[in-house]
Amino acid sequence: MSKPWSEMTKAERIKVNDCSRERMRRYREEGRYDSEWARYHREARKLLESSDKKMACYSCGTDERPVRAHHIDGDHTNNDIGNLAWCCHSCDTKEAYKRKSAR
Repeated sequence: MSKPWSEMTKAERIKVNDCSRERMRRYREEGRYDSEWARYHREARKLLESSDKKMACYSCGTDERPVRAHHIDGDHTNNDIGNLAWCCHSCDTKEAYKRKSAR
C-alpha cells in the first residue's frame, strides 16, 4: 500500500504525477491530445515544481490528494508564477465548472 499524499516527498509526488504523463502519451497516440494546452501545463508544472509554493491545493488547502498545476485566471498561456497554483482534482473541476457557467 502506498503512503498518504501528505507523507510523500516532493520526488515521490512527482513520480505519482508521472502516471498522468503516461495517460497523456496514450491520448497523443489516440489523437485526443491538444499539444499546445499540454505544453503550457507542462511548463506551468515545471515552474511550480521549482518554486517554493507548497504542494497543497490553493483552494481547499489539502495536501492529502494529488495536485496539478492550475492557472488561476483560466488563461493557459499565462505562465506567470503569480497566476500558477497547485490545485487538487476536485477543486480544479469546480473551478472549470464555474468558468464555464459564467460564460
